[in-house]
Amino acid sequence: MYLRLVELLKGPTGDRVYEQMARLLLDVRSCHRSLGTEDEFTAYVADLRAELKRRRKLITILDRHGL
Repeated sequence: MYLRLVELLKGPTGDRVYEQMARLLLDVRSCHRSLGTEDEFTAYVADLRAELKRRRKLITILDRHGL
């Protein structure tokens, strides 16, 4: 469910959207840690960052949140 919400947030832009995406990704990371599948999450975030690399503000926010 979290990843579906992240996918929906890939379209719109703006700081508020990017902060919401980061919060969701933090929740996703917690779930993956609990399941022992953190490598899958790391790969997902790497792909997401590569896909959205032109959105510098998003990348800055992800960096600030340790994503």
